[in-house]
Amino acid sequence: MHTDESQMNVQSADPHNKRSEHWVLKIMKGRIGAAWFCFANITSFVFILLVFLGNIYPSTTIFAMISIDLHPQFNDTLSLEIYRADNYTGINPLTNRIEQPRYLYLGFSGRCNVYDNNGTNVNQYSKECTKSFLQPLILPNGALQNENGERGDSYMHNINFRQVDQMWETTAAFMILTMIYNVASIVVVCIGKYELAFKYFWIMAILCSIPPAVLALDALSKVYGPLTGVALNKPGAGQCLGLGFFLLAMLLTFVCHPILLGVVIVVVGLCIFIVCWVLLACLSCISGSKTKEEEKEAGELRRQQEEQWRRLQRQQ
Repeated sequence: MHTDESQMNVQSADPHNKRSEHWVLKIMKGRIGAAWFCFANITSFVFILLVFLGNIYPSTTIFAMISIDLHPQFNDTLSLEIYRADNYTGINPLTNRIEQPRYLYLGFSGRCNVYDNNGTNVNQYSKECTKSFLQPLILPNGALQNENGERGDSYMHNINFRQVDQMWETTAAFMILTMIYNVASIVVVCIGKYELAFKYFWIMAILCSIPPAVLALDALSKVYGPLTGVALNKPGAGQCLGLGFFLLAMLLTFVCHPILLGVVIVVVGLCIFIVCWVLLACLSCISGSKTKEEEKEAGELRRQQEEQWRRLQRQQ
């Protein structure tokens, strides 16, 4: 009898617990939350796979992590100094001659030299790719040059390439771990264990997204930081999507868990609210100062009119 009563108490308590849950939490734990969990993990897996495929073939250079303009030209969009490489050559597959490439593509799976064959069309660029898994970040010998043609000392001696390589390899290891996490998350949902993923997988989502993003950006900034002005001006063959796909994959891995997605939405909404409130406060201050100036001008105009009216009365 005692066990029957305890079972009845537990059964009667379950509906009460479900009713007490907030409707947002119910959505997160329900089918909508599970669908978003699977979609985000699948998309993240595909983006990371595309990043790893960058530079394996000339057709996949669009997924390279970064592209460097080795011989940029000065214009309004560039900084005061540009970087130009010296004595960096390769074999142009179109002409079979040793030439200086215009662009250098770098990714996790290799590097590619892109040759400009005096054409304005992207199709007139030829590419030479070298496969190398965990391709280290490199920068051809060169120096920064100002618009007057004066060349400065190379800043490459200030780069700790050993530290950069360790960060780059750790980023690749985290990316592989992220792909494993993506697959495990999808499998857990498919076998009907989404409640388990909802309770514990948010920890893995944080560990698989934030560290690789920080390490990759830090490594790229250490080597190519002074080239930021050049990187913003990449016509034609100089464009690549790998870094954007990588950051988007890390973002999707972070927000794949519905709770973390809710936290991001709340934080972003709060930031937007604060920015709008500051802008409205500034506008109100500006409008208030304008109204005060207008009131002063109106008061002075009234005083002038009163003085003129008094003068007319005195003359009469």
